[in-house]
Amino acid sequence: MSINVLESVATLQEDALAFFQNRNCFVQTSNTKFIDFENTIGNLGSEIKLEQPYRFISTPSLVSTIQPLKQRYVKLITDQKRTVDYAMSAEEMIYHFNNNRERIGKSAIAELSAHVEKNIASRIPDFTYRFFGDGKTTFNGLEDLEKMLIMYREVGIPSPSLNCYVSDLYLLKARSGMLNQFAPIRNDKLARRYEIGEYNYTKFYRTNMLPIHEAGDVGQKGVVLTIESTNDPTGKKITQLQLSGSMEPGSIAFKKNDLIQFQDIPGVTNVRFLTNVGHAPSSCPVQCRVTSDATVPEKNALTINIEPALCFDQTDSDWNITTNIVKGMKIQTAPSHRAGLLIGGDAFYISMPKLPAEHPNDSVSKYDPDTGVAIRVTYGTVAGSDVFGFHYGALWGTLMVPDYCMRILFPII
Repeated sequence: MSINVLESVATLQEDALAFFQNRNCFVQTSNTKFIDFENTIGNLGSEIKLEQPYRFISTPSLVSTIQPLKQRYVKLITDQKRTVDYAMSAEEMIYHFNNNRERIGKSAIAELSAHVEKNIASRIPDFTYRFFGDGKTTFNGLEDLEKMLIMYREVGIPSPSLNCYVSDLYLLKARSGMLNQFAPIRNDKLARRYEIGEYNYTKFYRTNMLPIHEAGDVGQKGVVLTIESTNDPTGKKITQLQLSGSMEPGSIAFKKNDLIQFQDIPGVTNVRFLTNVGHAPSSCPVQCRVTSDATVPEKNALTINIEPALCFDQTDSDWNITTNIVKGMKIQTAPSHRAGLLIGGDAFYISMPKLPAEHPNDSVSKYDPDTGVAIRVTYGTVAGSDVFGFHYGALWGTLMVPDYCMRILFPII
């Protein structure tokens, strides 16, 4: 009896994997390099560090100038978990479940997979500091798409191929006048309904899981604030800004993952990002992510924490802005928005370790070799209870390398 049940569970597991990858574009298109995550670093709460490329500074001389090597890395943490459970009596097992095995299993895994997909999408604001759009308008045509791709590539990219995750609602105007510009990604379009097409080395994917970011009071009201000072007047490593302007004391001026952009104003040198390699001035305005909530104090300037660290030290390989951040500069904060994603290369990682068997219950846990998706299905019963239960579980982690990401700000509709 236990063998037959285990075979049924295995069948459900295989069906679940197919359903998962066909309906969830984030899982399907992510970098699953760490499919053996549990064999490398352990179980729940474990992390792995991904090394980023080294950076250097060149000097205008033939005399050697020794510079330190800086190891740069980001962390992939597997700390998310979710389960779906259901149970039935012996009569239901015989007369109902055996005839509806596939539909019940797929419905259960649909709920689990949708949550995993939603959770992965919800992390977009956590990893993105560069952005495109104003949060009020959508793409109106080819020109908007081109500008977004140009701005992304302006500071340098790891590869020409990009992935873009949007909702059809926001891409509708752009696509209506240029449908022939999008090349189909593959032939089995009915099987992969999330694939829109490819344009200018960018693959576009549709999703209904884009998260909403609620901005703080400053972003909601569109208030422009003035820089009073920074935590590092030398400009070597700026991670905090002290701000003044029209703000109500006690209000939450900024919320975690708010986005700011330095404004061009008369009489103050404009600040721009440098290219990642070569340290040449780009056309991209300096943009940052606010890393924690900030409440307006009764007195003194408001302090916010930002990422990435801004560096105006031409002898430092972390040098990334064209001029120092000084008193009198101004910033604008993005309003509430729905967050899309543009990301380059293989910078979007998902880990889903294969969970161990739950002995003495019958269970099976498998990988899908194409996507790295791992789901455990367990069947069990308590002798004499007339209760037969199924348990679906998944464990995962997400990383989008910040330097390779751009958040797309869509209006909340």
